[in-house]
Amino acid sequence: DEDFHDVFRCLSAETGEMVWEVERLAVAALDYGNSPRATPLISGEHVFCLGAHGNLLCIQLADGNVVWERNFRDDFPLAEELPWGYCGSPLLVDGKLIVAPGARDASIVALDPRDGQVLWKSPGRPPSYGSLAVGTLGGLRQIVGHDKTTFGGWDIGTGERLWTIEPESDGDFNVPTFIIETHKGTPTLLVATENNGARLFQFSTSGREPPTMVAVSRKL
Repeated sequence: DEDFHDVFRCLSAETGEMVWEVERLAVAALDYGNSPRATPLISGEHVFCLGAHGNLLCIQLADGNVVWERNFRDDFPLAEELPWGYCGSPLLVDGKLIVAPGARDASIVALDPRDGQVLWKSPGRPPSYGSLAVGTLGGLRQIVGHDKTTFGGWDIGTGERLWTIEPESDGDFNVPTFIIETHKGTPTLLVATENNGARLFQFSTSGREPPTMVAVSRKL
């Protein structure tokens, strides 16, 4: 019965002793246990923690006091179960806390990091098992990442879906974190998934058009 809680702990870097612990009930049956999968996000005096069952907490680093909290399953309910739970780590960009509940009307959501209030919601597909990132692609700074079945970009200010890549093979698992880099002055994306292999995408001058795949290897 120890596997029915999210447990977030802060340890002293000098001694390893516990500074504080925050615990929340997390009852369900997930593959590989119920423990949180997402990396905590530290920003200033706070840390944002997400559990596999959708418990999202803003916690004061100094003392472990919870400033605010939300639960994805209550606030952004899904039409289907997630066998591995919520895995994507929170992303802080331009004063917005970006998370991926994966609800039909709230696939990607921007929250106010100060109080957890919704700033915008972007409709779409269920969540992937990877994390979102931010990058400048085609001259446009944007949120980038997977949902359950596609890869794409979102406008930081509004949540508008800018572009979408449909994979050649369906039934894939979007788990690994992609790489954003610049190759010979051109922004590129390196994406790798189980069924579609490793793919390199290159952007044109527009950050609103799907990039072109310039290389692929099925031998992942």
